[in-house]
Amino acid sequence: MIKLRDYQQESVARTITALQQEGCNPLIVLPTGAGKSVVIGALVKELLRSREKILVLAHRKELILQNAAAIRRVYPEVSLCFYSNSVGEKDLSADVIVAGISSIARVADENLPSFRYILIDEAHLVSNADTGQYRTLIAKLAQKQAVSVIGFSATPFRLKGGFLHTAKDRVFTEIAHEVSITELMNRQFLAPLANKSSIVRVDLSDLTTFAGDFVQREYDALFNKNDIVVKAVQDILSYSKDRKSWLLFCSSVDHAKNVCRVLWKHNIKAVTIDGETPQDDRDAYLAAFKEGKIQAICNCDVLTVGFDAPNVDLIALLRPTKSPGLYLQMIGRGLRLHPEKENCLVLDYGQNIERFGPIDKLRIKTSITKAETETIPLKVCPDCREVISVSEKVCPSCEFIFPVIVRERTAHSATASNLNVLRASLIKAKFDGEQVLKVVRHSFAPHYKPNKPPSVRVDYYLNMMDKVSEWICPEHTGFAKVQAIKWWQFHTSNDEMPETVQELMKVLPEMDLADKIVVQLDNDFPKIVKRFYKNSPLGGVVCQ
Repeated sequence: MIKLRDYQQESVARTITALQQEGCNPLIVLPTGAGKSVVIGALVKELLRSREKILVLAHRKELILQNAAAIRRVYPEVSLCFYSNSVGEKDLSADVIVAGISSIARVADENLPSFRYILIDEAHLVSNADTGQYRTLIAKLAQKQAVSVIGFSATPFRLKGGFLHTAKDRVFTEIAHEVSITELMNRQFLAPLANKSSIVRVDLSDLTTFAGDFVQREYDALFNKNDIVVKAVQDILSYSKDRKSWLLFCSSVDHAKNVCRVLWKHNIKAVTIDGETPQDDRDAYLAAFKEGKIQAICNCDVLTVGFDAPNVDLIALLRPTKSPGLYLQMIGRGLRLHPEKENCLVLDYGQNIERFGPIDKLRIKTSITKAETETIPLKVCPDCREVISVSEKVCPSCEFIFPVIVRERTAHSATASNLNVLRASLIKAKFDGEQVLKVVRHSFAPHYKPNKPPSVRVDYYLNMMDKVSEWICPEHTGFAKVQAIKWWQFHTSNDEMPETVQELMKVLPEMDLADKIVVQLDNDFPKIVKRFYKNSPLGGVVCQ
């Protein structure tokens, strides 16, 4: 027997309450990884008290099998059978029929049994207009007896038609229960995400939109270029030292194969899964991936739903989308908890994070006719590429402290100002170009932040006021630790880097630090790109 989490129990209870209203077809909104199939199983058990038949629908074999397995775990005595070509069983005799929509939609009207309840997984696939296989099947069954339709989705909206429960010709009438990604992350029911913006930039300005999303052939022509593939893989490798299970979403099947080929050149065990992959091969690949025998899976539009691999700790978005639902589905593959991962790293090459924001901050505007995302102001950390809110003063990943821009108040002028309105120009005046900046002194200070390992801030003063700072993180893990080791190797021939902030603080005053630097603007913030040393063991000039 499965013990439900409190929010899962509440989903079941609120749905049962909603069904007591005449004509109510409720929605349950749960993010990927929240245990939706368990809620389906528990709800089926409760609804069977009425001793009437239940139909559970899905559009993929993986979902059909997952839901049936969950129902049996929650209710071992259940009378259940499948009606699905992909599963290989077509039986309509049990109390609970778990069916593929494309299979059962073809059953002749006279052969369809009567159902009291219809549960639909991935309910956002149900059209808001009176068309499609789901709507046709619901209409057929409603002619036999009164039916209640219950939908489950992490994304209860469509690009055209808006929210499922507000559309003019809707099936669903209300959201009975909804749980947010933020709440489940805060309660440690979902894995945290680290969002990174890529240094590999593809110009998407000329892409056209059709049916609410970018045209595939256009963005594939941009992303499936050999130089872009090679650069993107190299960028992934630079972030992936501690990542064991990668899931890559590509722009086409051919692009997925090209990415896979380059990964193998770097000794990464990778496979490609597409719509033409034989089922036996696909099952074998996924099993090997979950067992850690395969490190990376490259796919195009086949592993966005119904793919349950909690070990995924790196997701690369090698394609753009305008669909917030698809964006959530792709990144959602990394939300499940796993004992061997601390979080899931998201590497975005399609500017999707910049378009939508981190998924726990995604906001969908309420509309009767369409779904749109609200733009959330974001910025990219110049040190580690973390995508964070513009309101953040310190990067939560590497502890980079963003400089404070001080604006002086002046009297109103009768003439228009000739100053540039962009704040980048103020910084650019000091730091832009290949000018060598002399360092007049250095200072060091330990930096502490709640619930984070400490770090050391190194300040390079260019005069009494202006300075450029960097943070050394010997006690961190992941990217921040890699950068700390890299910094140490720049400045000494000693292989043994101090393991603590206290140890590093003791040796810093004795180290030969740069007496001249060249600073480059990165997202309007100064970053050291060249260092000049008087007595460096590394030979005078070091490029970072």
